[in-house]
Parts: sequence; C-alpha cells; structure tokens
Amino acid sequence: MPGPPSRSYSERDMSDDRGRLSAAQQVWDLVLGAACLAVAVAVHLGGSEAVSRNLDPSVSSVLLTVLAVGPLVVRRRYPLTVLVLTLLGLLALIATRNTVGASTLGCTVALYTVVAWGTRRQLRAAVALMAVGVVVGLLMRPVDLSRGGAVATLAIFTGAGVLGAGIRERRERFEADVVAARERAARSAADERLRITRELHDIIGHAMGVMVVQAGVAEQLLSTDLERARTAIAQIGETGRTSLAEMRQVLGALRDGDGETDALPRAPLPSLEDLPALVDQVRAAGIAVTLTVRGDVRPLPQGLDLAAYRIVQEALTNCLRHSGATRATVTVTHGDGVRLEVVDDGAGPSRPPDAGHGLVGMRERVTVYGGRLTAGPAEGGGFRVDACLPTGAAT
Repeated sequence: MPGPPSRSYSERDMSDDRGRLSAAQQVWDLVLGAACLAVAVAVHLGGSEAVSRNLDPSVSSVLLTVLAVGPLVVRRRYPLTVLVLTLLGLLALIATRNTVGASTLGCTVALYTVVAWGTRRQLRAAVALMAVGVVVGLLMRPVDLSRGGAVATLAIFTGAGVLGAGIRERRERFEADVVAARERAARSAADERLRITRELHDIIGHAMGVMVVQAGVAEQLLSTDLERARTAIAQIGETGRTSLAEMRQVLGALRDGDGETDALPRAPLPSLEDLPALVDQVRAAGIAVTLTVRGDVRPLPQGLDLAAYRIVQEALTNCLRHSGATRATVTVTHGDGVRLEVVDDGAGPSRPPDAGHGLVGMRERVTVYGGRLTAGPAEGGGFRVDACLPTGAAT
C-alpha cells in the first residue's frame, strides 16, 4: 500500500538504511500495521461468516493472525523479513484449518513494500517466495476460500506487485535523473575549470610577455636614457596591475561561490572595446601595432566578445614572445560575424604553427562558437592569424 511521500532510496540493502527513516515514516508504518492488524483480528474473531463453519477462534489462531499481519509495523525497515513472517503466518492459519479472513492483508502490503522499496535481490526473492506460498496455500485448500475467492486473492496479490513495480519504476527514474543532473553539474564544473585555466593562461601569458620585453628595454636604457627606462618600468607596473585586476575578475566567481567577497572592486572582463588599450601596451613593449576596425560595430554577447579579445591578445602575445616582430596589424571586421586578423613581420615559417598552448587555446575558443581559425605563414613573410566568429552561434 502506498505510504505518504517519502525520500528516494537508492539501490542498496535497506538494512543499511534503517536509521534513516524519518519519524513521520516510522509513525505511518506503525499506524498502517496496527490498522491492518485490527481489521484482521476483528474479522477472525467474528467478522466472517466462515467462522461459524470453522473451529472456534483460539488463542493460537489469534496469535497466528497477529503473525500474519503484525510485522507490517516495521515493513520498510525489514521488508523481506516482514514478507516471510506474514506469509508463514498465513500458511499456518491455512494448515491449522483456521479462517484466513483479512489476514491476507499482511502478505499484500508486505509484497508491495518489497517490490516498491526493496533491493533487486529482495525483489527476486519476494517473487519466488510468493509463487511458492501461493501454490502451497492452494494445495492446502483454505476452509474459507472458494474458487472465486482464490481468484480474487491472486488478483489482489498481483495488483499489489504491479502497484509496487510502478512506484519502483518512478523512483528509479527519478534517481536516474538525479544522477544525470549530478553528472551534468560535474561536467559543467570541469568546463568551468578549463575556462578559468584558459583565461589565466591568456592573462598571465600576455602580461609576462609584455613585462619581459619591457624589462629588457628598461635594462638597455638604464645607462643611456634614464627617462625612457623609467617609462618602461612604469609600464611594467601598469601591466601587472591590469593583469591582477583581470585575474581577480576571473577568479571572483570561485570566491563568491564559497561565500566570500573580494574587498577590492573587480573591473569588467575585457572586450573588443578594450583593444586600443591592449594595442598601446604592445606598442610600449616595442612593436608598432596598427589597429583597424571595419563594418558596422554592434554589441556582441559577452562570452563571444571576450573570446574575440582573447584571440587578439594571444596573437599579439605570440608576436612579442616568439616571432621577433617589429610591426603588426590588427584588423577587426564586423558583419554577419566578427573576423579577426593579426599579421606580423616576424619569423613566420621558422615558428611551428602548433607550438605551445596559445594557438590551441585560440582554436578552443573559436570551436565553442562554431567559428574557424587559420594560423600560419603570411604572404610576403611574417605570421598571420585569421579567426572568424559567427555571432548567430552565440548564446
């Protein structure tokens, strides 16, 4: 019989979960078991016409009735044990030629409980026990069970099993949904860690590239042009502060998720609107960069805007760290999507196009938005990065 709404049980031996039944569940089982026992005893003592044709109720027959129904008070703590006891009590009543009456309530409710809440091993055992019990009971021919009554009793047992199976299927489907949700959450967490790792790589890689070049310039100028050396050193500090602000923003979600808040304000994540400042940084490091924006500039989704900025940032960082370039051009074209082209006059073919994680990170960003990326030697020398991000794929 269905009980009140209760929590979902996972597939394990319910004996390991005894202490987890709530007080309300225990009270419900106690009330249901007591009610079924009261009905069975009342019928046994005089509520059945068959009593007049049977032996007068005795203490032993009442005790057998209690055995056939009473264990229901702990039905969810010991489901299979309760089914065994109620079935034995019922068979004992039949064997002693006593009226069965409403004592079948015990097996009915116990069978439902095992099917609905027991483990698969308990379920298989319950089906086997009931099959054997029904055959044995019919062979002993209960004194108050007609052919129609036998059919009705079998229908009741079958209905209890079907109802329990339906509850079980719904519970297992719910648990499968919970597991799937947890797996999706785990995948989302892994994707978020990958995103943060990629962001930190781009931020730190660019900052270190710019700072190393500026430190080299400052070192060369210390003995010849002190003012320019000071400017280069100041630019190092500015680059470091900007990078720290970006890292604080990237990691802020993790801190907030732990219930913490950052004492310092966090600047918004960069976007294509911040390209002029990025270009100025690279210029200060010694590369003459030209920025050109074409087409009708429209607001972009935040994720795509950030991805476009990072692609340009990584391309310029590669110019600083790998190519030995002195000039670079950045062209941003707005249309059906955003096209980003960065061309430098550096080493070009001498640099492996798939070296390091920078180009891998660019490809990952482009793939997320269904775009394309080409990177390799440019016509006439140098190196060229060409990325297209379709705005229609952004969400």
